[in-house]
Amino acid sequence: MRLEKRNRKSDVRNLNTSLETLVGIGSVEGEIIEDETTGKKTVEIPKYQLAELWYEGTIG
Repeated sequence: MRLEKRNRKSDVRNLNTSLETLVGIGSVEGEIIEDETTGKKTVEIPKYQLAELWYEGTIG
């Protein structure tokens, strides 16, 4: 994902890792789900929160 706004550029390359950290420390509302067969973790957060984190500059 990329965002260019007012001479600022944001570039997020691994959103899942970024969100996993924020959810893990409790600063973002969400859930970390681990696939039992592969061990792969997926982060689920409310859609509105993703937009807020992006425009606040937390994830970009």
